[in-house]
Amino acid sequence: MMKTVEQLALALGLALAMGCGDDDGDGGGGSAGQAGEPGEVDTGLPEDRPIQDISAEEYANACESLRQSVRERMGPDRAVRGVCEVYAGALLDEPAQCRSGADTCVTQVNAGNSPIPNLSRETLDFTMFECGDVGGLQGCTVTVGELETCLEDRMTTIEGALDANGCDNAASVTLPIALAALDQASTPPQSCAGVQACPGLAALAGPAAP
Repeated sequence: MMKTVEQLALALGLALAMGCGDDDGDGGGGSAGQAGEPGEVDTGLPEDRPIQDISAEEYANACESLRQSVRERMGPDRAVRGVCEVYAGALLDEPAQCRSGADTCVTQVNAGNSPIPNLSRETLDFTMFECGDVGGLQGCTVTVGELETCLEDRMTTIEGALDANGCDNAASVTLPIALAALDQASTPPQSCAGVQACPGLAALAGPAAP
């Protein structure tokens, strides 16, 4: 059964054009995963270290550690598949039809012919963030632990929004639900408020509220 599709593709493209830590969002503060969990967001630095006290070498290493954490949690293959399932789920009720539609969407996105305007594999590759240099960290009093919690919460929110609205739940994924989920996923959680105040971390935490 086909569902209402008016403005869906455009809305999806706008909602998912988000960065790392996306990349991730109910406005409340979650908490980072327990130590040792696979894919846990981890800089490799002491959690109580103020960001402004990180050396250039430590920052470069931490950036790569964050990139690896994000890759494990939400690499482009998983991100593209997740978005395509939300897209197909908002159009089709049957899980099997949804998966077929998502397969087509994945092929199109990976080939550079996305059915969703302004959305590409590159925009869903949350590992392509730039950390900049330590000059942008001056005056940033948040700790490494607060940064890790922010990014963990973002990733968890994005994962939850995609997983809860995929093809397994296609019958219940309406247009308003899909758009609300993607809007939620693109909104930095409250735990990122302090991190957003640091110019050098803006690309990681996501945009501050207007």
